[in-house]
Amino acid sequence: MANIIYNNITIESEEAMDKICNIFDEIKGDTTSIVKAFYTEEDLRRPYNNGETEYPITDQGVLISWLYDNVGTKWITGGVDDCIKSETANYLPDGFLIKLYQICNEEFEDVRITCKWYDECETNIGTAFIKDGIYAEDEETLEDEDISDPAYEPTGEEDIDDVDLEEFADEIDSWIIDELKAIGCDTAKSVLDLGLEDLVKRTDLEEVTIEEVLRILRAEFDN
Repeated sequence: MANIIYNNITIESEEAMDKICNIFDEIKGDTTSIVKAFYTEEDLRRPYNNGETEYPITDQGVLISWLYDNVGTKWITGGVDDCIKSETANYLPDGFLIKLYQICNEEFEDVRITCKWYDECETNIGTAFIKDGIYAEDEETLEDEDISDPAYEPTGEEDIDDVDLEEFADEIDSWIIDELKAIGCDTAKSVLDLGLEDLVKRTDLEEVTIEEVLRILRAEFDN
């Protein structure tokens, strides 16, 4: 891995991009400012890293165990040019990109986030994107026109369109639906495409709860 990773983030629509750029413009530059700019008190008080509950912001800064999944452990620089750019010691974590998506998705429709990673030789070493609540990444160069949403890739066997999670309110508790929406999953297929392992990692839900949710959602498309 390179000593420095250059992260270039673009967001569609233009209004969504402007919203995130305005937040970056107000950040002082230190890690604590970055965290407070993008995460609410509710976010910060949720269990993290397999059950830790200590409040992540301290007098000395932000706990590494919280930063690892939510912001990244070492930002060198960050700012806005033709896209949102940052220099970091490691790849930006998916948790931070998902958070950007959540902020935009609350206000705008058809949001898509693309993050391209470059090494010190300015070689593209990977791409991550979020679209329709689905996160995916590829270590190979991913040109924009080649990006497709795996949840909507036609197979010729589709019998039913995607279903909003709120349609399952009679079978799935509202707080569980809220937890899934908090990671950008607004529809049944967006949850199913993540799968058990990623859902356990990205939510505070117990594995048995997630398995039951997946069973309910799969039944919708099996029938």
